[in-house]
Formats: sequence, structure tokens, C-alpha cells
Amino acid sequence: PLPPRIFVPFEATNSATIKIKGFAEAKVKVELYKNEISIGSTEVSENGDFLFDKIDLSAGDNYFSAIASTDKSGNSDESEIIKVVYDTVAPSLTLTNPSEESLSVDSIDFDIVGKTDKGSSVLINNKIVKVDDNGDFKEKWQLTIGKNDLVVIARDDAGNETKKSISITYSL
Repeated sequence: PLPPRIFVPFEATNSATIKIKGFAEAKVKVELYKNEISIGSTEVSENGDFLFDKIDLSAGDNYFSAIASTDKSGNSDESEIIKVVYDTVAPSLTLTNPSEESLSVDSIDFDIVGKTDKGSSVLINNKIVKVDDNGDFKEKWQLTIGKNDLVVIARDDAGNETKKSISITYSL
């Protein structure tokens, strides 16, 4: 048979258990491998799809592949290898400006400056902020008169988050 195709909708997760779906020739047996060790097999449906439910992940990198087989024609070649990272550690988030949780200013424009882990994304009040290759970010924020409550979130590829709340009071 032809090699099966396996699919995982993400490259990283903070969930210890995932589902792996795939396609192969109808009625063949598909064996799933995690880090080159067989972790189970299933029969492919008439439609050519299959599902491995409740697959446990190990911390860090997990590599999955599959092989289809029939009694008559033996084993297929190995599928493409899929990597899934299991990560439960929230990214770092340091604000250098402002360094305090609340402050008062007399300028309408305020630069929010900080650093997070390389590869993480940053949102300020749900607005995406550009983060450079080193994890540094700087966003000019236009304040309104009075109290401005801002929530800064650093999020990694697995969905782990670190939040910091700041309150900036702008007065003329």
C-alpha cells in the first residue's frame, strides 16, 4: 500500500493529549509510531480516513509517523514525520517601559517597551505587536485623557501565556 498521511493541526501545544488524523487506502491497517516506537494501530475506514484518539505527549519534541500494511502486500514506506512540541512553560515577559504597574504621564504618546522569549508573540489590549528576532518589542501607544488600563500578553506557539497589567493615567 501507499504510505499513509497523518495530520496534526498544530506544531506545538500545552495539552498533554492530542488526536492524530490521517488518510490511507481504505481497509488497510495503519500503525502509529511516536519517536520510532509503535504506540498503536487502527483499521482505515471505507472513506480512507483514520483517527488515533488520546495520544499522550512527552515533554519537549514528539515525532510521529505511520506505516500502512495489508496481509497480502506487506508494509508501506513510512509516512512523512510530523513533529509536535509539548510545552507547558509560559514565556517570559519583561516590561522596561513602563517598569512600574501604574504611573501618570503628561504626553499623549507612550512607548511600551519590553522583551519576551524568542519566537513568542505579544499583544497589547489584543492588538498584535511586532516582536524582533531577539524577543524585543516597542509599541507607541496613544493614550486617552484619564486612566488607561493596558494588558500586555506574551504567548508562545503552544498557547502558554504570561500577562502583565499596567495602568497609565494621562493628564494635560
